[in-house]
Amino acid sequence: MFLISIFAHLLGILIIFGIIMLIVKCRGFHPQKFSLLEGEEIIKMAKGDYWQDSMFSKTQLSGEFAFTNKRVMFVPYFCLADNQKVTIPLENIESIEKTLLKNIFPVAFVINTKDEESYEFAIMKRDIYIDLIESLIQKQD
Repeated sequence: MFLISIFAHLLGILIIFGIIMLIVKCRGFHPQKFSLLEGEEIIKMAKGDYWQDSMFSKTQLSGEFAFTNKRVMFVPYFCLADNQKVTIPLENIESIEKTLLKNIFPVAFVINTKDEESYEFAIMKRDIYIDLIESLIQKQD
């Protein structure tokens, strides 16, 4: 019984330590997560969510955005597969629409592409980032 008690305490300490490490790891921005093209530079970074379509509903992936002079990119904090990463070239963006997250919160927007794909993102102060994307697109023209 004594060994079980010690094991339980050690396991609890490891779990708490793991949670603290995850919190510390997610603080700040991590530009090294983004693979940049030649001549590409990150203009602004932000934290937010990508709502990925799954079989029966949408899955929320929290992570970081990189808005560059060539693309809009998103990488989740815990990226398990490449299909969770999002890369949208600026020249492929057809439109950007404001939307409500869960039909309540005014923090979401959808990027529609010329190849008829849609990407739903949620980010605080979305107007700043929508304006940024639109200005980057105009600079491309």
